[in-house]
Amino acid sequence: MHLSIRFLICAPLLLDAGCFNGEEPEEVGENSSSGTADSGSMDSDTDPPPPMTTTTTGGGGADDTTTGDETTGSTGDDDSTTGEDVEPVMGAIWVASTDQRTVSRINTETMVEEGRYFTREFPAEKAPGGPVQTSVSLSGDVVVSDSAGGLTKFHANEADCADDDMNGMVDTSKDHNALGWDVEECRAWDIDADLLIPGLPETRYESQRPVAWNAEEQIWTAGVYTVSEASAFGVTFIDSDYDPASPPSANIAFREITGIIPSADSLGFAMGVVDAEGDFWVALSADATESADGAGRVVEITSAVDPMTGAISLDHEIHVLSLNAENVFGTEIRGMTYGSEDVFVCGSAVGRLDPATGAFGFTANGLSNQHGCIEDDQMRLWQASDSLAMLSTNDLGVDDVISLPEALFGVAYDYNGYVWGVAASGHLYRVDPETNDIQFLELEPGADGTPVTGSASYGDMTGFSLARVSGNL
Repeated sequence: MHLSIRFLICAPLLLDAGCFNGEEPEEVGENSSSGTADSGSMDSDTDPPPPMTTTTTGGGGADDTTTGDETTGSTGDDDSTTGEDVEPVMGAIWVASTDQRTVSRINTETMVEEGRYFTREFPAEKAPGGPVQTSVSLSGDVVVSDSAGGLTKFHANEADCADDDMNGMVDTSKDHNALGWDVEECRAWDIDADLLIPGLPETRYESQRPVAWNAEEQIWTAGVYTVSEASAFGVTFIDSDYDPASPPSANIAFREITGIIPSADSLGFAMGVVDAEGDFWVALSADATESADGAGRVVEITSAVDPMTGAISLDHEIHVLSLNAENVFGTEIRGMTYGSEDVFVCGSAVGRLDPATGAFGFTANGLSNQHGCIEDDQMRLWQASDSLAMLSTNDLGVDDVISLPEALFGVAYDYNGYVWGVAASGHLYRVDPETNDIQFLELEPGADGTPVTGSASYGDMTGFSLARVSGNL
């Protein structure tokens, strides 16, 4: 196995954008002629990380399979199409800042922040939670989940935004200054957590992180809620024709994920991704459930539309992440991606689930502080950790490590072939995987001077994963 470690010398506290390799960096941003910094990294003969131990892949399968119930109508195979031959809208990465309650839109070519938007009406001191995961549709729109429940959607194309105050123009953020909640006109809608569980009045998601579009512009999310004084897992499907003015039951479907029970203080599902059919896959760390086997879980949720009534129904299947009683995937799951053929779950180990057979295997990779992961268009798996690691999708071993000045909490891949690392400090790193050249961007403080922190952003931040898995690259 080839293993190389690369190091970057940066001065993130002194530079707004750019890195240097013993030379003055070229500025990145609006005043840059090329829009990027011609900067790089330097090699070092540093000792490699500890050796990886591998657990042999064995047979597996699904358990606790459930079928549709009366509250969701009929069930069956997904009857929807998958949005083939859709030209994806490229060019932006959307990064959430939990502490600021904002999401930033950054041009992936120029590395310029082209908008910042509040994701909740109330400031942080008045409301718990904050934005944690972003998902970008093929049309470029973004939806953001809130860890305390709720979703917010923003239009990427200003032509889709409404001139609500009828002043002859669309009032929307153009840079790092977010407009007031009642001023911003490119916010399409926001759905409070209590509307995401139709049929259960006054019930809301208390912890909600996963969110994902499918190619049909439909949205999936999942979380933990309380009903009859007991915690439960649930999943919500929002149809593409969702209209905030319509009754929620008209275009929102909900299902309780039976067969697993949340543990005390469970944060619920760690991540969510869609497959080629537009179905939803979510991951649960072992400590998020009351399961006695100590293994994590992956849940597959499918949707179906009744051709006679148009009613949407949901069904689910649970996959246990274990080979046998002695070999279980008990690590905390910090990332998830749907690859070319398999579902990957990432933490201090990386696991691979075959969706067709249920076979599962995993490898401890020796990395520290692991978070998100994503597969690129070369079947390479990238994982955020104390560094940026490139893993083989064949044996899940570490093939390359790119050292950065700080730990990453999210990772994304864009349509230009760059890998992005997001740090909690509001620092972004753009890496060319072919040359390992690295550019650096520090998000500007907001209008009140508050630094951008808590950028623990997860999800499909560019929309590339959706375009790849749905065949729209």
